[in-house]
Amino acid sequence: MSEQKYHWYLIGYTFNDKKNSGNTRNFSIQLPLETFLPPVSKSKLNELGVIGLEWLRKNDPTAEPENLFALSICYLGEMSMQEFNT
Repeated sequence: MSEQKYHWYLIGYTFNDKKNSGNTRNFSIQLPLETFLPPVSKSKLNELGVIGLEWLRKNDPTAEPENLFALSICYLGEMSMQEFNT
């Protein structure tokens, strides 16, 4: 039985941090999805925004984001977890 493969994306986000005088901050995440993303519709961009907000709340709970959105979406390829982590 072969290891499950995912479609991997690198997604860059930007937001204004209300706690830090509204300064612009950026972060990126590697996101494995079971299905190929395109086409990237407005609703898909909204979903990616929710994913980014959840990631930010988990990894930087002191941030107070507003105007968070995905700035870039890069397709990295179809790989298993092991292949991605090599």
